[in-house]
Amino acid sequence: MVLLILVCALGWFNRIGLPDFLKRRLVETLQSQGIDLAFTRMRLHLVHGLIIENVRIGHAATPDDPVFSLAEIQLQLNYPALWHRQWKIDGLVLRDGRLIWPVTPTNSLALDKIQAELRFQPNATWSLDHFQADLDGAQILVSGDIVHAPELRRWDIFQFHGKKTADRTLWQARLRQFADVLNRVRFTGSQASLTVDGDARDIRSFDVRLNLNVPAVQTAWGDAQNVQFNANLTAPGDPAGPAESALGAWTNAWPYRLTWTARLARLKSERLNLDSLEGSGRWQAPELAITRLSAELGGGPLNGAARLNVIDRKFTFTGTSGFDLHAVAALLTDKTRERLAEFSWTQPPSLQASGSLVLPAWTNRQPDWRADVQPTVQLNGELTLGNTIALGAELDWAHTHFAYSNLVWSLPDLAIVKSKTRLSLSGGENDLTRDYRWHIRGRLDAEAVRPFLTASNAVRGFSHFTFSEPLALELDVAGRLYDYDRLSAEGQIALTNFTLRGESVDSVAGQLTYTNRVLEFLHPHLWHGAQSMTADKVTLDFNSRFVRFTNGLSTADPKLVTHAIGPKTGRLMDPYQFLQPPTVCVNGCIPLRDMNGPEDTEGADLRFDIIEGAPFQWMKFKTPNITGTIRWLGSQLVLTNVQAAFYGGGGNGHAYFDFRVPHEGAEYDLTMTVTNADLHALANDLISPTNRLEGVLGGKLIVTRADSRDWRTWNGYGRVNLHNGLLWDIPIFGILSPVLNTFSSGLGNSRATDAAARFSTTNGMIYSDSLNIRSTMMQLDYTGTMDMQENVNARVTARLLRNTWGIGPVVSTMLWPVSKLFEFHVTGTLKNPKSEPMYVPKLLLLPLHPIRTLEEMVPGGDSLSNPPPDSNGSPAGQ
Repeated sequence: MVLLILVCALGWFNRIGLPDFLKRRLVETLQSQGIDLAFTRMRLHLVHGLIIENVRIGHAATPDDPVFSLAEIQLQLNYPALWHRQWKIDGLVLRDGRLIWPVTPTNSLALDKIQAELRFQPNATWSLDHFQADLDGAQILVSGDIVHAPELRRWDIFQFHGKKTADRTLWQARLRQFADVLNRVRFTGSQASLTVDGDARDIRSFDVRLNLNVPAVQTAWGDAQNVQFNANLTAPGDPAGPAESALGAWTNAWPYRLTWTARLARLKSERLNLDSLEGSGRWQAPELAITRLSAELGGGPLNGAARLNVIDRKFTFTGTSGFDLHAVAALLTDKTRERLAEFSWTQPPSLQASGSLVLPAWTNRQPDWRADVQPTVQLNGELTLGNTIALGAELDWAHTHFAYSNLVWSLPDLAIVKSKTRLSLSGGENDLTRDYRWHIRGRLDAEAVRPFLTASNAVRGFSHFTFSEPLALELDVAGRLYDYDRLSAEGQIALTNFTLRGESVDSVAGQLTYTNRVLEFLHPHLWHGAQSMTADKVTLDFNSRFVRFTNGLSTADPKLVTHAIGPKTGRLMDPYQFLQPPTVCVNGCIPLRDMNGPEDTEGADLRFDIIEGAPFQWMKFKTPNITGTIRWLGSQLVLTNVQAAFYGGGGNGHAYFDFRVPHEGAEYDLTMTVTNADLHALANDLISPTNRLEGVLGGKLIVTRADSRDWRTWNGYGRVNLHNGLLWDIPIFGILSPVLNTFSSGLGNSRATDAAARFSTTNGMIYSDSLNIRSTMMQLDYTGTMDMQENVNARVTARLLRNTWGIGPVVSTMLWPVSKLFEFHVTGTLKNPKSEPMYVPKLLLLPLHPIRTLEEMVPGGDSLSNPPPDSNGSPAGQ
């Protein structure tokens, strides 16, 4: 009967459940351990012993409270104590549990498949073993020992019913953010292992160890592989209190000590791609530290370490990098990205840096980072760039050490290499005042400057130069960022083998100063072969846009200067050629722009003093030596004190040119005086080197008004005289020689004792009524006109014996009827004149000049004196 009753009781306890008095005793025992359960049935399992089914732990007073439920809990009774009529539970086995924590009406955090073993130790110690759960695909493992575990119910985190509305709202908001993040994450084979040990009466006694292993994770922000994270949170046995009261959230963290390590094999996202990442760090009051950080990204490494002292808020760091900075561009601000986009490289830059800064007070919710933090920043490091394009300029190599302290950047040894460019720079910049100062030394390839020129005037001006060698320089430069009016410079420069508007220059060197938009070259020296140019000072004033010369001295060909000024100036001055460079002193100013019209020369005031003459040529005129002064005034050119050796004699004069006319030309006036010139030498250049002209020539020409475009605009007057001359080789003067020689041999070729004329010029037509050529036996009088194309319309009269000593005037008067026989009308040109007697029929001249007379009388008669050329190309019979 006893056995039957026992079997029936076991069957009842298994199927129906324990009787109420047993359940009540077991529930009270659990409550004494700090566990409050709600369940549907407590029964006896034939294998697991006493189990509680459909368990619910805690009370959900509101829809936002968490709910922890289990399919069953196995009670591990202490049977020896039960034998002594003591109800004692040694532990619990939790099976198929689930924790639901609502965050929104439609979304909850869920911890599923909860399995665990909970053992009750002395001193109300709970030992949790083999806790397993699933959190959205990740396996959670928890173990640990908690002394006075029932006290956990008093922690704020579990006081859902007593929380203030504001605290509860803040807690729910944070939980909602965590749930939103978790919903965007998908784990594959992930496992998190958490070990917790401590006394529930003292939260600072806890020791927490976390091991996270994620083979693969996919998120809305990116994917990662082989993620490992280990952390250990402990509290010292006798922790020191905060050193100051204004630590904010750090006050709660002060008692604890945290160490961690992290590693991942690959991270891929829209904003950042990492090939690998390893790091470790710690928190031990008062210092938070990243003791090691190592990453591979952008084709290179990143290594570093950092520390933060929460008392003095000083943050320090060290690091090295060799990765492409564009790999982190998405993490930067828009302005920084725009600046970074101006740099590119085939080999990532190498950077080593260390520094520190002081963060704002922890209680300062809206700090002014620029005012509060930037003054505390200190940096030191080294940067190396190779094969880089920076701000549009290509660099083969660049290297510098750098430092930043008290808002001042310092670069003591910046070196830049680009093709022919080799520059060494040292200096710095003040971030507060934006002032900078640099010392620049080395060689600069001028072509490297071209990409930086944006102003049209600068681009156009630079295009006139061609460089074959870099510019050597040593400069001290100072100024303020973005304020170009404050730029100043001082130093020395030298440039060799370059061309300006096609004119080659061997070298130029000098000292320079630049301030207030005025550039001064002190004692510049330019060489072109044996030719040179120097000056006390050359000033480029970019405010007034003028170039000023002070005591310039040139022994160079003036064409080098005129062609460099501009094409129009070069064309205007090309007819005036120095066969050897003169010595010229230059003073004054010219506009700092291309001079292509009168408006471009406004304000020019330049004076050239030729202090040591040189051979000179204009058209067919030549002189072995010429001196004078040239004054360039705006659109006017004034020549004064011109003195020249002129074919064995001398010459002087002055001229005025006005280029303000609305065309490419000039209006001008001039005065020229010639004395004791050798007519034969002059004719060598003007007519032929085989001429037989002789005499000493003098005269004066005054042009009162003329236009360089049209000879018909000449107006003026002058005079000319000749002594002891032979003029008959000039066709216009030798036109009567054959006739006169018929009367007396040599009469038509006798030497002129002198010749003289006064003339005037109107609209390009030269008129004279007093051209006299006197010899012992006769006098030729010319009256008529000639234009600038040598067309002649004149009357010539031969007055026989007019200059015979003593009786000449009387005899000439008596022979006046005879003189009328020798009065001719001359037309044609100077080189090919045609004569016709005024009072004698041409037929009567046949005996004197038969061939010419027939030519003029017979139509087509030119063929008589100019027969067709023979087979050799010469006129027949010549």
